[in-house]
Amino acid sequence: MSEKKTRRLAAIMFTDIAGYTALMQRDEQSALAHLQKFRQTLEMEVPAHGGQIVQFYGDGCVATFQSSVEAANCARIIQESFLQEPRVPVRIGLHTGDVVFRDGNVYGDAVNLAARIESMGVPGSVLLSNSVRNHIKNKPEFALQTLGQFTFKNVEKEMTIYALAQEGFVIPKRKEMKGKGRPVPKKRSLLWGAAAAAGVFILTSVILWQQNKLRAAETGFLPEAIRQERVAVIPFRNNTGVENLDDFGYLTSDLITNGLTEVDVKTCSPQTVLQYQHLLGVLPNNPEGKATFSKVTGARYRIGGFFVIEGDSLTIKSLLTDGWSGDVVRNFPNVKGHTREKEQLADRLCRRIMGFWAAREEIEKGKFKPPLYEAYQEYRKIYQKNVGIWGNRKDLEKYSLRAFEKDSTFYLAALVGMFHEALNQEALAGNLIAVLDPHYQEMTVFEQSLLKINKASFQRDWDNYGKLLGETFEQFPRDPFIIRFYSFNLGFREARPEKAWQVANLLPIEQLDMSPDNKANQIGYRAMYGLASGHYDEVIELVNQYPKTKKWLGLYFHLKSKALVRSGQLNALEKLSKEVEQAEPSFYWRDKQYDLAAFSNDVAEEFLLLNRPKVAETWLNKGIQWLKEDPERKMNLADSLHLAEAYYLQGRYSESIEWGKEIFQLYKRGVRSMWSLGGLATLGAAHARLGQKDQAEAIIQLLLKNPDKGWPRGCAARIYAELGDKEKSVELLHQNKELYGGRIYLTFEYAQFDYLMRNLFGYQSFEELMGIRKERVKG
Repeated sequence: MSEKKTRRLAAIMFTDIAGYTALMQRDEQSALAHLQKFRQTLEMEVPAHGGQIVQFYGDGCVATFQSSVEAANCARIIQESFLQEPRVPVRIGLHTGDVVFRDGNVYGDAVNLAARIESMGVPGSVLLSNSVRNHIKNKPEFALQTLGQFTFKNVEKEMTIYALAQEGFVIPKRKEMKGKGRPVPKKRSLLWGAAAAAGVFILTSVILWQQNKLRAAETGFLPEAIRQERVAVIPFRNNTGVENLDDFGYLTSDLITNGLTEVDVKTCSPQTVLQYQHLLGVLPNNPEGKATFSKVTGARYRIGGFFVIEGDSLTIKSLLTDGWSGDVVRNFPNVKGHTREKEQLADRLCRRIMGFWAAREEIEKGKFKPPLYEAYQEYRKIYQKNVGIWGNRKDLEKYSLRAFEKDSTFYLAALVGMFHEALNQEALAGNLIAVLDPHYQEMTVFEQSLLKINKASFQRDWDNYGKLLGETFEQFPRDPFIIRFYSFNLGFREARPEKAWQVANLLPIEQLDMSPDNKANQIGYRAMYGLASGHYDEVIELVNQYPKTKKWLGLYFHLKSKALVRSGQLNALEKLSKEVEQAEPSFYWRDKQYDLAAFSNDVAEEFLLLNRPKVAETWLNKGIQWLKEDPERKMNLADSLHLAEAYYLQGRYSESIEWGKEIFQLYKRGVRSMWSLGGLATLGAAHARLGQKDQAEAIIQLLLKNPDKGWPRGCAARIYAELGDKEKSVELLHQNKELYGGRIYLTFEYAQFDYLMRNLFGYQSFEELMGIRKERVKG
């Protein structure tokens, strides 16, 4: 009967209690206590990390794991446990390779090599091979240190061995590594021969080198090549087991980011790190071709670490790693103090790390200090409760103001809340500006930028607002907070849709963590930028990500139909039409017939703008038939609007006016919805087309009396365009821009999609205002 065996790739972990036999001879009770803790820890942690204990052998153990990351995580955690009182002197060795499982045991060269690596360790160490290191080097939770190259029996090639360099772990010196491996002797350089002939030159060089080394030791600066690169500060990991300290890790990383920014180090904003921290474990050469954290953020280096509690003391361990290789570049000095001194500890660590980039006098000039921890905890709720920059404005305001109330010098909290609310609550924004303005000189660079942006928004100084957003974007090019507002400003205030499209797409929609409604809004804005700048195929891919709910189906069909018409994909347009027929009724807030009519009008208007009236006529007839095919169906305001629009687009202006009269009467009786405003624009345009100037003017005056200064002025401008009064039309659009938050509010924000504006196409002042690129408009 053959033995059952399987062969597969596995990570092998050998653990061993150092000096156990000698301890047993000296103190049997202590030795047995060590062994009990050793076994209990492994029996608990190995399965918890997806591993399997193959066997215990005396004072040692061999275990296997499906991945190197799981094995290294387990090794890290059990060694941290063994370093706690009562301490157990354990060596750990890790290797990954091809092994054979047979009858409950494990065999192979990889197993033997893992055992030899473990034998070279010292109590408190975790040693690992190059194969394990390659899998974990981009994981921020692991600090690594190279120990050099070694040779092993029956292994042809020399092998580099690494040690986990976590806080408290022992890193053996080469002379201490006495196990079943031999260090590779360092090769003598051929330059020594030349040195004998050029002793004076070498001696001079050595003296200069020693002077430079001494100077570097005095300043503590990192090499210039590193200091010129962008750096991201990762939230510090809470290894205390105290849940209430989770926010301390974020406070520490935010403070270090602020400090480095103050001394002109290129950093990633905390929002950027939070947005992309899920990419931290992706290897640069991953087979799936996934984007890495460094590639997406542009940060070559990362600062991170963790903190632990020992009695009443809180210790913070920090290090600098290379995001391209995963290697540890520098272990920064630890910071230790009482648990009550959280803010002071974070500040001390921040200044120590800054000392590797800037001179002491520059650090002392920095205007940064940690907020009170309880205030920062309120601020963190913005992100913990999924409010963030995409979430509920009321919650964002609540938590940011609570934080500011607890610490009146925590300016960032107030500024983040105000950034979202400046146009929505003018009284709140005005009060906060009055409170914060006198403290401008005390603020960090980033806080000063936010205050200036908020003031420009509050004062409707849109030119300066856009300039300030652009400057902040240059400093933090991947910050989702800045990207959201900067792209919106480019698209709808500065009428630069191409630039808005490029900026907005720095944050791929699929990577944004937000509610379906916020996701749909962001897709809609980007689709408008893309349509206005001619990215039709990309817009189709984008809108396919719309949440297919009743609330958003209408906008999905609307935007996708525009992109399909403009890119000439008529077969796909027919398929979309079938999708509309099969969709759940009322996605346009009415019923099936209305939905189909609205869709047909959208499509027809696009064909008219592209100067294809016959195709447009076919779609308009479809829509009219869909809307009127059920004689028992009662018409309402929305139906009247779409029939008025359909007949207008067909050039049947008298019939358009008949359907528009009801809208006119309802509006005069107080029905002031967007439906009625759009209907009045169509009615006025129809009167203008029939030469009935007085009736058109009367509707314009009625619109201008509306207390809403935005959309009604846009509708009145559309009627003036049909009357041929281009100057008055553009004048109203300018007023609209000034009064409506610097935006021009027209049909889905861009005039080249508005058939009522076609008389202004080619009119220079109009196209400059709207940012229309002539090659995009074919009507």
